[in-house]
Amino acid sequence: MIALIIAMPQELEAFLETVDSAVSLRYGGKTIYECEYKGIKFVMALSGIGKVNAAYTATLMIEKYSPSFLITTGAAGGFGLDIYDVFVAEKVVQHDIDTTAFGDPRGYISGLGVVYIDADKGFVKLCESKLNGVKTGVIASGDQFIASGEIARKIAKEFGASSCDMESGAIGQVAYMAGVPFGVIRTITDGGNDEAQTSFAEKLKKAVEINKNAVLGIIGLVEKHGEKTAE
Repeated sequence: MIALIIAMPQELEAFLETVDSAVSLRYGGKTIYECEYKGIKFVMALSGIGKVNAAYTATLMIEKYSPSFLITTGAAGGFGLDIYDVFVAEKVVQHDIDTTAFGDPRGYISGLGVVYIDADKGFVKLCESKLNGVKTGVIASGDQFIASGEIARKIAKEFGASSCDMESGAIGQVAYMAGVPFGVIRTITDGGNDEAQTSFAEKLKKAVEINKNAVLGIIGLVEKHGEKTAE
């Protein structure tokens, strides 16, 4: 079974309005929806914004459902991308981890010994082949809404990132530690620059629809291909 993790209520509602059925239940303080869409069964949960919310929700989903695949999805900022681009992450990184005082590179995850975590390669290939015009690259996550051109340029340069959000890096880390393959699908609402807050607010509604359609367009193929997708 595939599990979706979604940060914001607007993003969740778009899915709930489209799926054929959704049964809600409470688990670990979170509301989880057991859904069906065109014969495909999957579960999804609203994590809330930020890395701790995301990591906790991913842990709950893995604990309860032992999903075959985990997808984090929603809006994101883009560095050099166009508004409404659909972005699929090849790697995730957490830009706000900083133990450089001890000689570590920025983003270094203690205990894992890595800076970047790879998303599932088969999933990336599937999205590239099935989603028209999809963009791929590194997504950088941190507990900060990026709304500064200076900060955006710094993150893009330091981590080779093309996108930013506040959840994917944490979800990727949990999935990696639990041995669950994962993917990231995001739709760009802003450039992470000085106009990001305004752009995000204005573009979110349309981006949510684009993102929902992309996810529902690919989720059945992920389920169908199963082990062929996860690699």
